[in-house]
Amino acid sequence: MSNEEYSSIEHRAIVDFHKERLSIAAFHGTNFTAKVGPLADLVKEIGAQYNTIETEGLLRLYLSSKLDGKSLLDHMRINK
Repeated sequence: MSNEEYSSIEHRAIVDFHKERLSIAAFHGTNFTAKVGPLADLVKEIGAQYNTIETEGLLRLYLSSKLDGKSLLDHMRINK
């Protein structure tokens, strides 16, 4: 959404090598027709760096095997 104007903070997790770690993505009250993409105010100067997609398509892509080892952000990037 920031179109590479802002970078996210470093994300770390403490791992216990003796226990299995489980991460669960949860989506609450999702509007499947809502658009996900760079904010309009952040694409005025340099243009969009990422595609815009409906939430349903984004979730289908994320849950499918179509990523082929790429991250979701890499898949959404326009200038690959």
